Amino acid sequence: MFYYIYTLLVENFTFLNLFKYITFRAGGALFTSLLICFILGPVIIRYLRNFQKNGQPIRKDGPKSHIVNKSGTPTMGGILILVSMIVSTLMWSNLENVFIWCVLLITLSFGLLGGIDDYYKIKYISSDGINGKLR
Repeated sequence: MFYYIYTLLVENFTFLNLFKYITFRAGGALFTSLLICFILGPVIIRYLRNFQKNGQPIRKDGPKSHIVNKSGTPTMGGILILVSMIVSTLMWSNLENVFIWCVLLITLSFGLLGGIDDYYKIKYISSDGINGKLR
């Protein structure tokens, strides 16, 4: 989005030439993503804690410290990372680039797989999730 605004206004405002540099846009995307995480993080975590009363099921064969320290930790926190990454990518990148869309599609598919895996863990109250071969 910002990339297209830059192309429209660069003739009148030369300082907007910064937007043609991918490093500037990457930094802007980084700070946008960080801001989104800071704003939405507490809201999403609060919702996930209410949605998942017992938190993520912990494997019994793991270290004993995990059973104590990780009990009650909500799962599906990757949604926050996905939302912040997708929004900042759509805001700061050149959307005419096919590779941007390929990376977004692959990232969304892996995020969807992780979300389904976490949902199965909660639904069946098991630490197994989706079968490893399917993943």
